Amino acid sequence: MKKILSLITIIFLCFSSFFTLASQAKADSALLFKDDFNYSNLDEMKAAGWTLSYNNSQQISLFPSIIRLELNSTPGLSHPIISYTNFTSQIYNLAIETKSRWAGGPFAYPGTFWINTQMHRYGWWGDGGLQRYVFFRDSVAVLVFGDYEPTPNWTIFTLEKRGNTFYMYQDGLMKNTYTETENPPEQLAGISISCDGLTTTEHDYISVVTRGSENIALVPSSGFASTIIVGSGFSNNSIVTVTWDGSLIPSVPSSIVADATGDFTAIISVPTQFAPGIHTVNATDGSGNWAAAVFTVANVTGPQGPKGDKGDTGTQGPAGLQGPQGLKGDKGDTGLQGPTGPQGPQGPAGSSGDPLLVLIAFSAGVSILAICLASIALFRKRA
Repeated sequence: MKKILSLITIIFLCFSSFFTLASQAKADSALLFKDDFNYSNLDEMKAAGWTLSYNNSQQISLFPSIIRLELNSTPGLSHPIISYTNFTSQIYNLAIETKSRWAGGPFAYPGTFWINTQMHRYGWWGDGGLQRYVFFRDSVAVLVFGDYEPTPNWTIFTLEKRGNTFYMYQDGLMKNTYTETENPPEQLAGISISCDGLTTTEHDYISVVTRGSENIALVPSSGFASTIIVGSGFSNNSIVTVTWDGSLIPSVPSSIVADATGDFTAIISVPTQFAPGIHTVNATDGSGNWAAAVFTVANVTGPQGPKGDKGDTGTQGPAGLQGPQGLKGDKGDTGLQGPTGPQGPQGPAGSSGDPLLVLIAFSAGVSILAICLASIALFRKRA
């Protein structure tokens, strides 16, 4: 396998004129924008290019080199927002940084700031009310993580955008990353600071750092097996590391070194062959210079096959052991006695039973006796 990859590398280098980008002079990272809010009034701030959105004079106020944003419970107040959009185009790799602090109010936010691209709005800060970190995409908290301890001290939050991947830092320590998977990398369109909760926040400065001429290209930029990464504008003769969605991946050659002009070429395999969609490839040299590009993993899953025939019925298993007899249940409660029915009407009085019987018997006896006497008398007369 290594021999095949090496052969591919040699063939590619022989025909590199078809794929490589023109060599570019090395340019270090540059401070694109910084504002320490040293204005005498808000009109002066507007004249410097800021757009201010608020409906109360106390929502945005200036102090020496500090801007304060406040949102209280007064009915009808909207969130105060300041925005700056005077940036040139074609800025894909950058870092926005702000030094801010929580200055009052129940929500304890240190400061809310955003990177605005052509289609989306990304923000990252600490949520002191719920004591956690949040990363927002548009109006949705797509990442909620960690433990954030609110403090009135100054803290520095940094959101770095490398192509399609965002890196979140607080006071220089990386807290998390997020990779945009729906769109190719978007260029910078603006930055903004807002107050999104019942709190008062202060900002000492906000800055934007952009990269120089570092660039990488993937040939091809879609598929499912491997791709060739071509870099330019990196530090001369420096070692370059390549990551896929933030994780290191092997390459051919195994150690990538930029040449005397800061260019390099290597082959990388696709580690997520069964995860179709957009993935971020990042190259970083020994001086910390980096560039990013996206690779679209093709969906190689075929259509679902037809349903198979129904299998034969399996043999019946042996009968299980009879379970133990359950416990005798408690005696049920005695049922309630039904209501007594109504008394029926009194029947007619009957005739006396025993005297009537005696009378009938006596009469019958007298009749029999009379018949007997009459018969005797008749026999005597004939005689």
